[in-house]
Amino acid sequence: MTLLQRLAKRWVGLRKKPLLCFYSRIWMRLFGCTVPASAKIYGFPNLLRHEGKIIIGERVMMNSLRSIYRFGQPFPRMVLSTTKTGVIEIGDDAGLNGSAIHAEKKVFIGKRVMIGAGCRIADVSFHPVDAVPRRHLEDKEPQEVRIEDDVWLGVDVQVGKGVTIGKGSVIGAKSMVTSDIPPFVLAAGTPAKVIRPLRCPHETDPDDVHANVVP
Repeated sequence: MTLLQRLAKRWVGLRKKPLLCFYSRIWMRLFGCTVPASAKIYGFPNLLRHEGKIIIGERVMMNSLRSIYRFGQPFPRMVLSTTKTGVIEIGDDAGLNGSAIHAEKKVFIGKRVMIGAGCRIADVSFHPVDAVPRRHLEDKEPQEVRIEDDVWLGVDVQVGKGVTIGKGSVIGAKSMVTSDIPPFVLAAGTPAKVIRPLRCPHETDPDDVHANVVP
């Protein structure tokens, strides 16, 4: 390993230190976000038009650093955007990498959800589909998005308004989710369709982090 490689590796390690996560948490709290001390916030997310509520659960990992994401991260950092009535709620032990989330009503992300880089989640379509209204109007009808516990979104997945993704499901990379996905299935495509079911784990201790892992 060359000297330059060793210095680069050391720099990446320094950026993951707890002290820097502490500064990131403080920075988010200054914008009114609810961020517990156990959350690992790597880098500074872009809090775009932050007028609503952003609630981060315990032990959430949120990555805004390209340098520590091994599969390539198209966004330079996380984007969290809300209007005055918007709420983004992220459950305990979730992990998010370089993605964008916009809420005008509510985007709910459950416990242990994994979100790959480049994902886009919004509870509004932003503009009407028809050409003439689209010239002048924005979509004024947000619908809540719910991503239930133990869901995995691959890289570059887009989730549209009004969608519920059921517990334990996996959405393949570069899919566009426009309708509800049932629990414990593998879905992919544009629009996303169910490919096959996944094994439903036995109900055990809800606090056991290994109890509801989808194989």
